[in-house]
Amino acid sequence: MFCPKCSAPTGADTARYCRSCGFKLDIVALLMDRNGELESIAPATTPPPSATTVSPREKGLRFGGKMLFFSILTFPFFFLLYLYGLETNSYRIPILASLIPVILVFLSVLRMLYAWLFQDPIPAALVAMPSTPITANRTAAALPGADQPPVVLTEVPNTSNVNQPSSVTEQTTNLLGRQ
Repeated sequence: MFCPKCSAPTGADTARYCRSCGFKLDIVALLMDRNGELESIAPATTPPPSATTVSPREKGLRFGGKMLFFSILTFPFFFLLYLYGLETNSYRIPILASLIPVILVFLSVLRMLYAWLFQDPIPAALVAMPSTPITANRTAAALPGADQPPVVLTEVPNTSNVNQPSSVTEQTTNLLGRQ
């Protein structure tokens, strides 16, 4: 087999990468086995869900609106509690009955204001995921050629004839010896 990128011979049909340019050859081998059909290599991805995603800003505005609605809905109950506190000459009940709805309305307006000013108006993007995991007729390896046995050298290289770099102190000593 030859590399489709650089036309170098790959040596074996089971090679996963080209030796000269590093092009991935395992996909090419799958294409050749399957007569060039791309659909059989990677399954089609599923489209994103049809439900529309809501932005954080819109979620915050909705939550603040629900809080405001709840506080307005409970206002008659707290008004009756206020009147009951006035009839019983209790000073705590009217204060609580008047403060709780005001606090709820204030918090709901603050929540909506925070969402409108500071939260992101763009919803998070959905990623199309494959319907089934992508599998191929190959072993998963971290590095190319991990399924091949390591190369073992049987002879020990002779390094005695390699020129050694000269020492830094040797030149200084020679200069001092000449003087």
